Amino acid sequence: MSGIVAVLQKLESTIQDGDYYQAQQMYKTLYYRYNKKKQYTVITTMLMRGILLMLEHERKEEANDLGDLLIEHFEKSNTNPDEKHIGYILQIFEKMGEIDQFNQNFIRKSIIWSSNEINNDQGSPVLHLQYARAYANQDAVNLAVNHFLRSDNPEEFAQYLLSKKDTELLVESVLQYICLKNLKDANIIYQIYTNESDETPLLQFTGYLLRTLERDAYPLLELLREKYAEYLNVESFGKYLDLIGKLYYGVDKQHSGLGGIMNTLMKSMFQP
Repeated sequence: MSGIVAVLQKLESTIQDGDYYQAQQMYKTLYYRYNKKKQYTVITTMLMRGILLMLEHERKEEANDLGDLLIEHFEKSNTNPDEKHIGYILQIFEKMGEIDQFNQNFIRKSIIWSSNEINNDQGSPVLHLQYARAYANQDAVNLAVNHFLRSDNPEEFAQYLLSKKDTELLVESVLQYICLKNLKDANIIYQIYTNESDETPLLQFTGYLLRTLERDAYPLLELLREKYAEYLNVESFGKYLDLIGKLYYGVDKQHSGLGGIMNTLMKSMFQP
C-alpha cells in the first residue's frame, strides 16, 4: 500500500507542477495496470483524487477525460450505482461548474452507467435531479425538462414549470410523463400547476385526458381531441396523443411516426 501512496503523491506533484498532460497520461497508464490486477478500490481512489485536483486547477478537459475513465471503470468492474458511487459522480459534477462541452459527455455516460431495472433503465433519479437543476439554472429548458421527467421529484418539476409560465410546456411535460407510463407524476405536476394557474381550454383538455386514461375509453380520447382540436395545434401534441392511443388502447394510426416519437422520448434520457 505504501507503494501506491507514493505513486499517488507523485501524480499529484506532477499536477501541482503544471505538467497536466504528463499527469493525464500517467493516470491512464496506471488505470490499465491496476485494472489488470483487479485493484478496483485503488483505481477509484486514484481517479477521484486526480479528477478533483484537475478541477481545482481549472483543467476541465483533462478532468472530463479522467471522469470518462472512472465511469468506464465502474462499468467494467460491474460497480452498482449505489448511494456511495452516485455520490462520487455528484462530487465531481458539483466541482465542474457550468455545463459545457467538456462535461456533457460525462453527464450522458453517467446516466447510461446508472441505468438498471430499479429505475426502469432510465438512469439514477438522484443524478437526473441534479442535472435538471443545473440545466434549469442555465435556462436550458428542454434539457432541464428531460432530466426532471426522470428525477422522481414531480413537486420540484411542477414548481419549475410554474416559474416558466408556459402552459404549453406543462401540457407537453404531462404528455411525456403519460408516454413514459407515469400517470402518477403526470397527475401531480398537473394538480400543482393548475392550483396556481387560471384555467384555460388547454389545461381543461389535459385534466380530462388524465381522467380518460383511468378507464378503457378510447372513443373518449378521440372525442377530446376533436373537441379541443383548435387548442392542440402544437405538432408534438398530436404525435404524443397518437402514441398514447397506441400505448394505452392498442390503436396504431398509420403514417403517424409513432416509433420516431417514442425513440426520441427514450433517447432524450441519455442527452447530456
